Amino acid sequence: HFLLNTLNFFYASAALGKSRELAAGILKLSDIMRFALTESSDKLVLLRDEICFIEAYIELNQMRFDNKLSIEYTAPADDEVGNIKVVPLVLITLVENAFKHGELHEPGHPVKISLEFNHPEKSLKFSVKNKKSLGPKERGYGIGLENTISRLQNEYGNNYRLSFTDSGDHYDAELIIQDI
Repeated sequence: HFLLNTLNFFYASAALGKSRELAAGILKLSDIMRFALTESSDKLVLLRDEICFIEAYIELNQMRFDNKLSIEYTAPADDEVGNIKVVPLVLITLVENAFKHGELHEPGHPVKISLEFNHPEKSLKFSVKNKKSLGPKERGYGIGLENTISRLQNEYGNNYRLSFTDSGDHYDAELIIQDI
């Protein structure tokens, strides 16, 4: 779905003669696809690479929507995460769900994406909070979340907690990984 929407954006950019925007978008999509197809085949990837993947995803979506998406994103710097490794493509699943089902255009209710790493406790906290979209709902099958839970369980056993809060008009997802 994401890929088809992105290709439609590229087509529209080309048709409108926006070659710089098109070139930048193709480069971002290339980064995203390279990570998804090569790096993610490893059992674990560097957290900094996962952070770059999330940032590229957000940037490409901002391009698609003329930088009008209301997103608050915070993540530690590369030197703060060192060589910490995580299960690939787990964090992006939570981000994609917010983009798919959330309201992305309300400055008063931005999608909030936050990644924190606690060095002394060796714990990672990732949260995604969004206002639910009032528009037409995209059908979801839950396969991404089922796969995410299975992969987390296989790698971290009892050292993780994934929770979801549905408060009517907002949806929050939080992942905590201990002893990482």
